[in-house]
Amino acid sequence: MFRKDRVNKIWKEKGATLLEVVMAVVIAGFGVSAVLGLFVMNLRASESNREYAACVLLVTDVMERLRAIPFEPRLGNKSVPGLLNALASKSLSSFYEYLEIAPPASVLQVIPEVLLYSTLDLIPESSESYVVELKVAWRENMNPVRFVTLVVKGGINDLLQAD
Repeated sequence: MFRKDRVNKIWKEKGATLLEVVMAVVIAGFGVSAVLGLFVMNLRASESNREYAACVLLVTDVMERLRAIPFEPRLGNKSVPGLLNALASKSLSSFYEYLEIAPPASVLQVIPEVLLYSTLDLIPESSESYVVELKVAWRENMNPVRFVTLVVKGGINDLLQAD
């Protein structure tokens, strides 16, 4: 009877033992650390997506501005062969300097060092065409994102500039 009374007394007690509390805290700690790890990974992915979106915006800006330059100069206008001479350093900033305009401010806010690590190269393929290679990077040891297009005499550049 002593044993039955003791068991009933233990079951009737309210509260938790110290061991139960410690185990609950440890299990909750594992759960919180897992959620925090996912949160940090989400922040990194979000930042990376933001940088790539700015990269796409920059590439679109460069390609559209390049498309607006006629192949041959008209009345002292800028031209694709003139741009080739201006890109001696192959830096993206020299492209904007040649056009005498500023790069998109929205891009520079997201990836401010993009002009330091990005390059634009015009490679003459023939006397009437150039291969344009744009490599965009915003960190020093980063593999650049590479974009290539072709500019041809009598192509869209000249059609847009037709009188």
